[in-house]
Amino acid sequence: MVATFRRRLSIAETLNQTVFIGRVSTGPSLLLMIPVGVFIAVPVGELAGRIGAGGYSGAVVAFIIVGQASALVSALMMAGVAGSAICTDLGSRKIREEVDAMEVMGLNVIERLVAPRLLAAIIVSLVLCSLITVTGVGACYLYHIYVQHLPAGAFMATFSQYGRFSDFVMALVKAATFALLSTIVACFKGLHARGGPRGVADAVNEAVTFGSKSLLSGGGTLGIVLAMSLAAAMMLGVETYRGLQLVGMTSLSGMLSAIANTRELAPVVVGIALAAKVGTGFTAQVGAMRISDEIAALDSMAIRSIPFLATTRMIAAMVCILPIYMIGLLASYIATRLVVVWFNGESSGAFDYFFHLALTPTDLLYSAIKAIVFAGIVALVHCSYGYFASGGPEGVGQAAGRALRTSILAIGIFDVIFTFGLWGLVPEIPGMGI
Repeated sequence: MVATFRRRLSIAETLNQTVFIGRVSTGPSLLLMIPVGVFIAVPVGELAGRIGAGGYSGAVVAFIIVGQASALVSALMMAGVAGSAICTDLGSRKIREEVDAMEVMGLNVIERLVAPRLLAAIIVSLVLCSLITVTGVGACYLYHIYVQHLPAGAFMATFSQYGRFSDFVMALVKAATFALLSTIVACFKGLHARGGPRGVADAVNEAVTFGSKSLLSGGGTLGIVLAMSLAAAMMLGVETYRGLQLVGMTSLSGMLSAIANTRELAPVVVGIALAAKVGTGFTAQVGAMRISDEIAALDSMAIRSIPFLATTRMIAAMVCILPIYMIGLLASYIATRLVVVWFNGESSGAFDYFFHLALTPTDLLYSAIKAIVFAGIVALVHCSYGYFASGGPEGVGQAAGRALRTSILAIGIFDVIFTFGLWGLVPEIPGMGI
C-alpha cells in the first residue's frame, strides 16, 4: 500500500498479476459455488416450497448466497488456487536466486514483487465475489423455476425484499480482507522457500494450509478439516435460521443441519482440505523424485513406479479419509447446533428431534462414499502431476499448484454428479413424507 501511495508500484506487473490470478481462480470458484452455496440454499427453498411458502425461496438465496457463501468461496479460492500460484511463482524465483539478485542490485523486493500481487489479489477478490454471487443466485433461480416449478415473480420479489445491499458490501469487504491475508502468507512462504524442487512444493503446501511435515500421519489435515467445518457449519446455522424464521419454521433448523451438513458440507470440506494439505505433499514427494531421477532408477530396477508410488498413496488416502471425515462431520453438527440453540435461543429438544428425524443411515453412507471418492480423486490427480513434473524446482511448484486447482475442479464436478445421482434433481426430505 505504501508503494502505491509513493507511485513506486509497477502498473504493468499489477495488471499482469490481476489477469493471471483471475484466470486461474475463476473456473474453480464458479464450480465450487454449486456445492457450497447452491446445494445448501436448495434444501431450504425445497422445504419452504413443500409447506406452501415457496415464494420465500428468493429470501433464502439472498441470505445464504449473498450473505455468506460468496465470501466463503472467494476466500477458499484466493487461499487455495491464487495463493498456490503466487507462492509457486515467488518460490521459483527464490530458488533460481532471482530474488537475491534483485536485492544485490538495490531493488526493493516488496515493492517489485509483493505489492503488485497484493493489489491484484484484492481487485480479483472483489470481482470474483461479485461474479460468484451472480452465478450462485442465477443457478438457484433456474433450479427453483425450471426444476421446482415455482413462480419467478415470487422468487424475485422476496429476493429483492430481503437481499440487502449492505450484505453484499460486507461480503466484498470480507472477500478483500481474506484475499489480503492469504496473499501475504503466500508471498512470505514463496520468498522464504528453500531446498530445491521439494522446497517449492513444500512452500505451496504451507501457504495454503499451516505448518509443515504433517501429512496423513500428522495433525495438520485434521486441524484444517476442523477449522473449515466449524466455519462453514456456523455459516449454515446463521443463514438457515434466518431463512426459516421468515416462515416461522425455525424448529426445522435441526432437519436442515442434518441434510446440508451430511450431504454437502462435510464431504466437500474434507475433500478440499485433503487436496490442500495431503495432495500438495504427494505432488512434492513424487515430483521431487521425478526431478532427482529416483523414479527413473526404480524403472531401471524393474520396479513398477506407478503402483509403487501412486497406488499406495491413493489407497492410503482413501483409508485414512474416513476417520478425518467423521470428525469433520461431527464438528459440523456441533457448530450448527451451537449457533441455532445457544446463540439464537431455539429449543434444543425441537432441534434434536428434527435432526434425528432427518438424519438417516442412507445419507451417512452416501456422504461417506462421496468423501472416499474425493480422496481417491485427490490422490490420483496430485500423484499424476508429480509423476509427470519437469523443469526443476519451478516445475514441481507449478505441478503442485496446478494439481490443487484440478482437484478442486474435480471435487466440484463429481459432487454435482453424486448429489443428483444419489438424491435426485428434487431431493426428498427424510421423515417429513414430502
